[in-house]
Amino acid sequence: PQEARGLFAQTIVESGANREPYARLSQDRPGRISAEKAGIAFAKKAGLPDGADAAALRALPSDVVQGKLSLFDTQADTFTGPVIDGRIVPADPIDSFTSGAVSAVPYMIGSNGAELSQEGFAPLLIGMIEKQLSPKALADLKKAYGDPLDSTVIDDYFFGEAARGYARIMAARGTPAWLYRFDYVAERDRAVRKRANHASEIPFVFGNLPPQATTADRAIAQAMEEYWTSFAKTGDPNTAGLPDWPRAGSGDPILIVRDSGPEAAGDDDPRLDAILKAQQTRSR
Repeated sequence: PQEARGLFAQTIVESGANREPYARLSQDRPGRISAEKAGIAFAKKAGLPDGADAAALRALPSDVVQGKLSLFDTQADTFTGPVIDGRIVPADPIDSFTSGAVSAVPYMIGSNGAELSQEGFAPLLIGMIEKQLSPKALADLKKAYGDPLDSTVIDDYFFGEAARGYARIMAARGTPAWLYRFDYVAERDRAVRKRANHASEIPFVFGNLPPQATTADRAIAQAMEEYWTSFAKTGDPNTAGLPDWPRAGSGDPILIVRDSGPEAAGDDDPRLDAILKAQQTRSR
């Protein structure tokens, strides 16, 4: 919102980027009802009379408010998630970035190597992707990820492609931007995980590792802390003693934090282009 301008010197987005359309306040959009319609349906389901006011809603016990809401049951008829209210959230994030409405402050964004693809509920997420796409868009996506879709499509569809996309947008504006992928797995976890899952970078960023962390784990944490701290202090993650982290731009340079350590690479993966094409076909 306009009131927030000037309050942020830098921005870091960790596994938070996506192209999902937000609910509108008063109008339905494809596959997503308006917040007002969802609110009325929620109040009715909660047993409130027609015309119930905000005080009546606030008086509901927490278990009634939460109901059975979960990642696997989003209850889209009574819950909407983020809402475009015209003030705090003026538009879908991708539209705000594309139009240049967001502040041009130094920008770091990235995701993890296997955000959700290694989880037991991965088939449900693939089902969500398939439902969002037209038959042609899905067929084109399968040319890139196989038929049936490989589980890695989850990480790219919900996280990786959008991270690259937002970095591209900011770089095209001339705003300093840096893209990363965290794919380090703590040594004690390598027997059960091959790649870094969602949120696993956080203990490394803050140096909050468990006592059993190895020397290699702590070396990665030290590097992450230094990159993040340098960015927070100066608007540039690069600092003496660490591999160079090139700015986003031509060729989609990216810093990948692997088991072997951080290293620069390119993120111009054609499979991400297939994700972008599929996303652009969705009705909004």
